[in-house]
Parts: sequence; structure tokens; C-alpha cells
Amino acid sequence: LGSLAHYEDLGLTEAGRVLPLIAKTAHHFVPDWGSLTRPISDILTTVEQRAPTLTASHDVVAFLQGSTLLAGVAMSSLLLQKLGRQHWSAWVHQALMLLLMA
Repeated sequence: LGSLAHYEDLGLTEAGRVLPLIAKTAHHFVPDWGSLTRPISDILTTVEQRAPTLTASHDVVAFLQGSTLLAGVAMSSLLLQKLGRQHWSAWVHQALMLLLMA
């Protein structure tokens, strides 16, 4: 889950701008043949300007990254408890190391 928390930043800030960037890139590959390609160029310009962009602020991303790491620690501790099947004092130091490493 550490990798997921790392890439949440890219997914929530840059991935929301995919549609306008696709239209902008496609617009560069349309040849200039006058009136033959003008409708395509106009459509791509419209999509580039009006396509929705969904991005999150950096505060939201930081909160979600922290929540992801804490959820990973909780699930790992639960799995450690279930697999160990011992008293909590036998695995609490490993759970604290998980928390420290996250």
C-alpha cells in the first residue's frame, strides 16, 4: 500500500487532465489541408477548451495518502494477529514496527 500512497498524488492531480491533453495532442497531428480538416480542428479545439478536468488539492491528497498508510498498518496488524494466533504481547512489537515504518 506504500506504492499506492505514493502514486495517489499523480492519480489525483494529473490524471484528471487527461481529456484536454488528449485533444491537444490530437490537434497537433491534424494536417492543415484547409477546409477539408477545419471541422476536425474545430472539434478538437472545442474539446480541448471544454473538456472536464478533475483534480484534487494537495491537502486532500496528503490526507488520502496518510489514510492509505494507516489502513495498510491496520490490515497488516490484523493479518499478523490472525496468522500468529498468539497472545497480543507476542506480536505487539512487530505491529509497532509496522507503524514506525509507515
